[in-house]
Amino acid sequence: MVTNFSQLGPTERTELLWGYVEKRLPLLLLGPAGSGKSYIGLKLMQRFIDIYFNGARIVWLREIDEMSSLGENEEIKALYVSGSANVTKLDLLGGRVLLGGQYVRKPGFLQKMIEKGGIVFLDEVTSLPPQFTILLNEIIDSIYRGEANENFYIFFAGNPSNYLGANELPDALLERLVSIWFDYYPIQNEIEIVIDMVKKNFGEDPMFNEKGFYFLVQYIVSILREIREELNNVGEICPISVRSMMLAVTSVIMLSKTTQRMDPSGFSRTAVYKALQGLLPDNLVEVWNSDIINELYSFMERYKIGWNHVKDAVKNLGILSKYVNTKEIQEIISRIPE
Repeated sequence: MVTNFSQLGPTERTELLWGYVEKRLPLLLLGPAGSGKSYIGLKLMQRFIDIYFNGARIVWLREIDEMSSLGENEEIKALYVSGSANVTKLDLLGGRVLLGGQYVRKPGFLQKMIEKGGIVFLDEVTSLPPQFTILLNEIIDSIYRGEANENFYIFFAGNPSNYLGANELPDALLERLVSIWFDYYPIQNEIEIVIDMVKKNFGEDPMFNEKGFYFLVQYIVSILREIREELNNVGEICPISVRSMMLAVTSVIMLSKTTQRMDPSGFSRTAVYKALQGLLPDNLVEVWNSDIINELYSFMERYKIGWNHVKDAVKNLGILSKYVNTKEIQEIISRIPE
């Protein structure tokens, strides 16, 4: 395991993982849903084909119909596989299928890539049937033995075995992989990612460059991270990702344009300060004089954003629909000012 990997941002993680790819050491990115494993995996794939195959396109397994001529007319150099119980040996390794009363051979896409080069990202590998994952050992060994094309690479991502539907990976497979615990990003990175996502949805509105907007996003991200941690502590798996955080921020903006802003009471400053800073200062005067709080409140007033909008946006997140009425979540949501 890589020390302090969870403290690295997206760029640092990508660079570190790329070192393993260059050495052709197969990786397993293991971590909670919504932590960005698929996103990083696709970035690694794109970098691989840009360097070794002039930017050949990434092909999703779902694009390939069993009777498609793809693979005969187009050489696949980057194959993304979203693991599920429906993925079979036939899908990747090929075999004989019955067609029109006759057995015909379906191309083995993976075997062609082993021989001619390419990259395979098997996402959600823990959702694959155990009997399938055993077949991966020989593919990985072909890399270690130097039998595969020098520009062939395969790597994996999956959720922990305590996730519903996740299978325990065989020791024989794990023994061949470098396992990286891929946790959620540090709060600073999640804030930056959420802001970038919001800007892509709304365009370059000047409001998104204001300090107050940054602090609003920081507050929402802090609340959702606390909810995520609390649910994890009580054994509930709730993948609150940066996408969920972006949806909450977007919802706040939309609600502020359609529903009335409720003015917060002065006492709310302490709760907001604690959410943003992690704890209260020894002297509460600092709360009242805080530039961060003043900037945030001024921003919310200018754009008619109320704490009622923030509370509703958090409560209305689809990912929280099963948990929003639990006492743990209600207690955290109750700290959002009225």
